[in-house]
Amino acid sequence: MIILITGASHTGKTALAQKLLEKYNYPYLSIDHLKMGLIRSGNTKLTPMSDDGDLTAYLWPIVCEIIKTAIENKQHLIVEGCYIPFDWEKDFTKEYLNEIKYVCLVMSENYIRNHFDDIKKYANIIENRLDDDCTLAGVIEDNARILESAEMYNANYVFIDDEYKIDIDLERNFKTMEKDYGEYITFNVTAKDGSEVELALVDEFDFEGKHYVVGALIKDETIQEDGLYIYRSIIEKDGFRVEKITREFEYKRVAEAYMEMEE
Repeated sequence: MIILITGASHTGKTALAQKLLEKYNYPYLSIDHLKMGLIRSGNTKLTPMSDDGDLTAYLWPIVCEIIKTAIENKQHLIVEGCYIPFDWEKDFTKEYLNEIKYVCLVMSENYIRNHFDDIKKYANIIENRLDDDCTLAGVIEDNARILESAEMYNANYVFIDDEYKIDIDLERNFKTMEKDYGEYITFNVTAKDGSEVELALVDEFDFEGKHYVVGALIKDETIQEDGLYIYRSIIEKDGFRVEKITREFEYKRVAEAYMEMEE
């Protein structure tokens, strides 16, 4: 499995990658390290101060081929950095996308203002950033820009608003769910008539870098298995929220991919 961790500066991308390394023994690649290696070795005329767009255009094709090589060799890898474009999926075929999990970290303006001293304090806790200019206005602007892009591209992002608590469970995002439905998580969706409907979460899967949950109706506290419904899932600090897949052709494509996985 490949884990892509991106987001605005100072959101804890490297710290999360380090945490996953320690928990799962997955190696991780810092795109910042790759950048500095290529710059210091004279393989590019770009500098650490070059435009982010130029750096992304140069670094991302290299990172793409590293990811493909890891997948082809059935190796796990965590890749973290801000040089992952929001349209990254276009660079991989379906076979590769099924092996990639993506998350973007974004902090709210409220969180930044209330915790800026901590953000500055821990900016260098994993990496010593000699050229880093961490200002309140800069961090707020960077996160607002990343949030706008994440929403525009319908990216899987974690919104840090109240408490900084991020973890990615690679074994199962919803530990309390048992396959025999002895214990299950529920979530509510809005029906066509505007009423709230409670569904049981009976499965989950990743497809093309996005996370999805499968729900079933509940009747008299019993899960009904005569119909399953798929929703896009956004992991948040204290759980998850679901989004309806509104485009029919997209829903059909995701459903077909899920059925293939179940075969």
